Amino acid sequence: MRKSYLAAALMLTMALTFTACGKPGDNGGEAGTKGSTSGVNYSEQLQKDFETYKQYVNLGEYKGVEVEVDRSALDVTQDQVTAYIDNIRSSKGENTEVTTGTTKVGDKIKLDYSGTLNGVAFSGGTATDVEYTIGSGRFIEDLDKGLAGLEVGREYDIPCHFDDSYSNSDLAGKDVNFNVKVNAIVTTTLPEYNDDFVKTIVATGSYDTQAQTTDEFTKYVEQTLKDSAQQSFDSNKYSAVWDKINETTTVSGYPEDEIADLKQTINDNVKSEYSYYGTYYSGIDSFESYLKNVYGFADEAAFNEYADQYARNYLKEKMILTLIGEKESVTVSDDEINEYGELIASQNNYDSYQSMLDSLGQKSDDVKLEVGYAVLADKVSDILLNNCLLYTSDAADERSS
Repeated sequence: MRKSYLAAALMLTMALTFTACGKPGDNGGEAGTKGSTSGVNYSEQLQKDFETYKQYVNLGEYKGVEVEVDRSALDVTQDQVTAYIDNIRSSKGENTEVTTGTTKVGDKIKLDYSGTLNGVAFSGGTATDVEYTIGSGRFIEDLDKGLAGLEVGREYDIPCHFDDSYSNSDLAGKDVNFNVKVNAIVTTTLPEYNDDFVKTIVATGSYDTQAQTTDEFTKYVEQTLKDSAQQSFDSNKYSAVWDKINETTTVSGYPEDEIADLKQTINDNVKSEYSYYGTYYSGIDSFESYLKNVYGFADEAAFNEYADQYARNYLKEKMILTLIGEKESVTVSDDEINEYGELIASQNNYDSYQSMLDSLGQKSDDVKLEVGYAVLADKVSDILLNNCLLYTSDAADERSS
C-alpha cells in the first residue's frame, strides 16, 4: 500500500467515519439527497486541477531517483509465523480466574483501583473489575510496576508520579496514590493447533483462505506476512522517493480555497467525533477538553495549526502527483473509480459503493472525486517506484520492480 494511497484513503475515511459517525445507513447529508456513481466527471476535474496546480508547482526530477531502502523489512521468520498463529490461539483460549497467589510481570489480572491526589479522588482514577496485563505499559509506569508482587485479595497503596508531559495538566507532574486490590489472576488455556482448530477458525470467515489443515494454514499465514512485509517495503521505498522529489520540487503557494475546504473537513470531522464519542470519556465536558485529553493538543488554536499544516502537506503531495500524472498521461476510468469505491465501501462496512454514497448525501460528489484521485495517486506511485534506482542494505543497486 503506497503512501499516496494512504493519504487519499485517510481523507476519504475521515469523511466517512466522522461525518457519518461510522454508522452505515445514516444519512450524512440533507434529507432526501441521494448520491450516484455517475454525474461527476473525474477526468474533467483532473484537467482543472492540473491547470490550477501548475501555477504553484515547479516540478523537479521524479524518474531515476536514487534511494536507499533496508531490504530486511522483507524478511519473514518462522518465529513471526508462530507468533501470528499463537495470537489466534490466544484469542480463542479459555480463561480461568484464580483467586489465590502472587502477581508477576506478564500476568493478566482483574483489579479494582482508586486514585487520589492529596487525599481527594481525581476524575478517571477509579474503576472496578478492570482486566490488565502487568508489564503492558497501558497504565503509568509506577502503577504498572507496582502491580507485580501483590497477593490476590489484599489491598495495597501504590504511590505513583505522573510524568510532566502527561496529557491531563491537572495531573501532570503530580504525586498521587492508588489504592488497588487484585481480585484474580486470569490464566488462559490455549486450544491445540491441529486440523480441527484450523477448520473452526476458517469457518468463521475471518481469514481469506480455504485451508483445512495446519500445513495449509501455516502456508497461508506465511504468505500473509510476506504480503504485509512487501507492502511495508514499498511504503518505505515510496517515502524515500517522495523525500527526494520533495527536495527538487518548488512549491510557491497553494489554492487557498482548497486549503480552507480541507481544514474545514478536518475540523468538522473531529467535532463530529467529539459529539459522538465524547461522552464515553470521563472528565471531558467541552470540545477543547476533548482535543486536550484525547489528541494531546494544548488548545483549539494548536489543533487548528495542526489542521492547517496537515492540509498543506496533503495538498502539496496531491499537486505534485497530479502534475506527474499529467506528464505521464495517466488516465482514470469510471470502472477504476467504481472498483476502488467498492473497496473503500467494504472497508467501512457498507454494502456497496452506491449505498456509501447515498448515506453521504451532498458530500457524495466530493467523495467520488477523492476516490478518483486515490486511483490516480496509486498509478503515479507505481510509476515512481518502477523508475527509481534502488540501493538496498547489502549495497547492491538494482532497478526497482
